[in-house]
Amino acid sequence: MYSNTIDSCGTGILLSADTASSRYYNNLVTNCTTDWSGSAGANNDNNVTSDATSPNTAHRSKTITYTDAAGGDFSTEDADVVDLGTDLSADSIYPITTDIIGVTRSSTPTIGAFEFAASGNTLTADSGSYAYTGTD
Repeated sequence: MYSNTIDSCGTGILLSADTASSRYYNNLVTNCTTDWSGSAGANNDNNVTSDATSPNTAHRSKTITYTDAAGGDFSTEDADVVDLGTDLSADSIYPITTDIIGVTRSSTPTIGAFEFAASGNTLTADSGSYAYTGTD
């Protein structure tokens, strides 16, 4: 599970059983009843939560400000996620080189689904394409 942004749901990430091959990197989970539930095992890094449930102690209880969450734009310039992710471009299983809308990931990627683009770039997200509308 790599580079996801999950916001305002019951349980953001629910792990019922972890295996040695499970991998959790660069996930951003905010404003859920419980952001993260279950053990992520050894293969995880840089998972940010707005509550105290992240498997990564340094990334717990963060207040993330999104560009326009009400309008469906979950990009962020927040210092708790920009340039703090694990580089997954050479990952042996799922190499990640772009974000959800095709922006190239840097060697120090932004945690979550959207890569922060420096000034001069404009992010336009289609809220209908990336919003989760199901139930937990």
